[in-house]
Amino acid sequence: MTDRTAAEDIAPALEPIVREHIPGTRGAKIVNFKRTERGFSTETYLFDLDGATGESSGFVFRRPPEVSLFPDYDLRRQFLVTQRLAKSDLAVPHVRWIDSGDNPLGSPYYVMDRIGNAEAPSDFPSYHSAGTYFEADEAGRAKMWWGCVETIAQIHRLDPDKLELGFLSYPQFGTHPVEQAVNYLDWAVRWASPDLPPIFDKALAWLRENIYQP
Repeated sequence: MTDRTAAEDIAPALEPIVREHIPGTRGAKIVNFKRTERGFSTETYLFDLDGATGESSGFVFRRPPEVSLFPDYDLRRQFLVTQRLAKSDLAVPHVRWIDSGDNPLGSPYYVMDRIGNAEAPSDFPSYHSAGTYFEADEAGRAKMWWGCVETIAQIHRLDPDKLELGFLSYPQFGTHPVEQAVNYLDWAVRWASPDLPPIFDKALAWLRENIYQP
């Protein structure tokens, strides 16, 4: 595998690959390449294409972080979920391609379209003290909050079999979704911190004792 490409070298390395994969980009140049200020679980960059004749000029480049926040980080899982949710009524970006093998950028990555000027609430500092949510008025916050709740409800009404999302289950952690979620959480937090404070053990025990069948 090629060495992982430094952040400042991604755009020139990516540019000829983009021209191969995206129609109407022959001779186009990557411009405005910058890392997002949100999210720590995946390394994400935004960029535009100057000289593209296609339907979109705003794109997103994602690759694994150098230090993972999860014990089972899987970039391909992200790509496939986004790709398959495109068959639903959810507003998801169009994913262009993924390269999880040996490639010039030295790590797995994928490219997708950017949805308008969509902006996520701040992670750090907390969205309670900075960023889009903090700066919105009361009506704007309510719209964002309930929009999130409604989207979660919409996701839970989807048919995972019809959308071929069965690969998201964790059979090694139990027999049904809630049990799998609790046991995965137990495994993940102990991976992150082998010496858990007692409050975590207490919380995990409560979850396990209150597993239910939806």
